[in-house]
Amino acid sequence: ARQGEYVKCSWVVCNSGRVAWPEDARITLFYQSVEGCAPEGVEIPSEVLPGQTVEVEVWVKAAEDFVGSFTGLYSLTSPSDGTFGEVLKCEFEVEDFPYMKAEEQEAEEQDAGEQEELKAEEQSEEGGVEVIACSVVCEGEVTGGEESKEECVIGRVSESLGKEVAVEAMLKNCTGRDLEGAVLKHVQGCDHGVGTIEVGKWCAGEVVHVAMGLKVSKLGTTSWVVEEGGRVILPALSVDLM
Repeated sequence: ARQGEYVKCSWVVCNSGRVAWPEDARITLFYQSVEGCAPEGVEIPSEVLPGQTVEVEVWVKAAEDFVGSFTGLYSLTSPSDGTFGEVLKCEFEVEDFPYMKAEEQEAEEQDAGEQEELKAEEQSEEGGVEVIACSVVCEGEVTGGEESKEECVIGRVSESLGKEVAVEAMLKNCTGRDLEGAVLKHVQGCDHGVGTIEVGKWCAGEVVHVAMGLKVSKLGTTSWVVEEGGRVILPALSVDLM
């Protein structure tokens, strides 16, 4: 436990006698190695008949200025019948580290992680992948696409089912940083035999050429994203197959 932290101590006790425990039965503290940590006692939840068991618990606060082993000893007592039963021991180690300081440190680390994720997302939104040039060739009718913040549809192909579509694009890394082990990965629609294209190290500002031949077996929008180390970084391009 850390300094100032509350520790739960619980026991399952059994009435092994021949009569029910008194209604005023409780567990009572009679020793603690560090004063002011453990509560003086707690009531037994209900009358316990012979053979029955009951769980009792106390919350002990680790001293804020103590390091080492804490021990608290309780016994079953009754104002009407005195002390009975075995001694109940509560024991734990107290670390040399304040509980609230640890909580603050964990919160700061979590906030720092969230800020890094937010920064990465902002970089992706501000930069991303720019399509410098593209070409979509098919026997069917091909029209131009449209670029948006979310994705770039580089072409729309009509009556493409069962046909072959050749796609080429020049893509620029506008994220502001180098991407290690980058790949162009299919994520939406039928991959048409092209699931992943290896890019490798993709330096900031560098333009790479990608080309793929699609055998259209299913209509709809087919899209690719850029991945780095198995993590999706940003959307890249899409082709509408109609």
